Amino acid sequence: MAKRPSGEIPPGDRQAAWSSSISQAQAHLAAGKLDEAQAALAALDSLYSGSDAPSAEQERQRQDLELKLADSRRQSLDKQREEGLAAARKAMDLGRFDEALALTALVTGKNPAPAQQEQAAAIRIEVRRRQEVIKSWQRPIELLASSNRRDVEAAQAELRKDRDAAVSLLAELSQRTGQPALVAAALETLTALDRPQQALPLLVEVLKRDSQRDLWQVAARQIVRIGQGGAGETLLELALSSAPLEQRLAALDTLRQVVDPPPRTLIALLPILYDDSPLLRLGLQAAAHSAAVHGQYDLAAGGGLQPELKGADQELLGKLPARLNALSGGGSGDVALAAQSLAVALRLSMPQPLTQIKVHAVSAELPEGPAAAALDGNWNSTDPKTMWRHPPEQPGMITLDLGQERTVVAVKLWNLNEPGGTSRGWKDVDIQVGKSDTELTSVARGIVPQAPGMTGSADYGTVISVPVVRCRYVRLQSASLWQAGGTSGLAEIQVLGF
Repeated sequence: MAKRPSGEIPPGDRQAAWSSSISQAQAHLAAGKLDEAQAALAALDSLYSGSDAPSAEQERQRQDLELKLADSRRQSLDKQREEGLAAARKAMDLGRFDEALALTALVTGKNPAPAQQEQAAAIRIEVRRRQEVIKSWQRPIELLASSNRRDVEAAQAELRKDRDAAVSLLAELSQRTGQPALVAAALETLTALDRPQQALPLLVEVLKRDSQRDLWQVAARQIVRIGQGGAGETLLELALSSAPLEQRLAALDTLRQVVDPPPRTLIALLPILYDDSPLLRLGLQAAAHSAAVHGQYDLAAGGGLQPELKGADQELLGKLPARLNALSGGGSGDVALAAQSLAVALRLSMPQPLTQIKVHAVSAELPEGPAAAALDGNWNSTDPKTMWRHPPEQPGMITLDLGQERTVVAVKLWNLNEPGGTSRGWKDVDIQVGKSDTELTSVARGIVPQAPGMTGSADYGTVISVPVVRCRYVRLQSASLWQAGGTSGLAEIQVLGF
């Protein structure tokens, strides 16, 4: 038998080594590890030497993978260029102009497609334009820091003329320390630009900076004022972090008011709910708000709760009704009221219609359909005298006085129930609350279904939840009617709470 040359791999071993390298290359390629895939393919060259050569099938396997690898590299490079362009735009909006220009240079150095070259050039042009505009705004910047409100408003009006450049300027101003008045005005102006995707991250960053603690409340107020999602998850993480107490309190105070508390908020806050610390009241309120937003009320079944409950969480959740009952204790303190609010949000107790409510103000009313008729307790009637009616050409508005500050969790409305006239009832309603009749805040919007136009029907009232709030005044304002004409109005109004 002829002796095998030293170093030559037996045919069977070559086949196994080839298959192993091909499998490795495929796995690396699927995982996006392109350099590792390239190394696995390169290892194939060492398996054959001299007159030996891979089979046609093996060559097909290698060529197929090499094509896929080349395509993946092209896609990866294209993704890098797109990410670079996105990062350049973000840096430009944050006022980091030098960084934006450097990022466009990196993109153009990676053989970009014509469209990407055009985008990079457009960013460079826009950076230069914004730089020139901001240089001309020295006076508005000075006015922003003024203690005179008219000066601030004049500066804001000037900045609104070029919102793109203003975003870059205000982003840079928002990071300054030692000038709280200027930064506060910048945050307010940033919110007024109606650019929530750019404003929210900047406002949240202020809450995260210990060096800007004197601006935490300003940032929180503007986050809530924007009224759009994008801050909830970061606020929850900050509330659960090891940050200073005041910082966590500010995060919780904001979380209890934003439109997008994460679905996991209730579960994540359980440790806080069992700790008699300064965080307890706001933790209860944030949990109540999140539970109401996500419809998380079936504790026994874990309905709507995310993520999947672990053993410790399940145990704490099971004890929560008893914990809330102990905290409520029939008291009227802030923690007791917050515990009652969470119990209502979880449907462990039901809110009741508040009594002793009076009409404080009304936009219009007909003599035979006064606003007070909407508080007479009679919704199952077709008698116009039992309903509040007003001319449709005026937006309907009614302000209710609860008599004292009370906790409100929802409003229940029954639409105009006149036979043949149900389409003239309210459609979209805006709900506002406040501790005074001159400073009310919009907290919820909803749709009021049309009434059946008959008596003896099932309860057709609709409940519109509001973030649990302490207030004395509740205002309802129609944003639209189902159909204009004749008279409009509501048959009955109830404010639910305790």
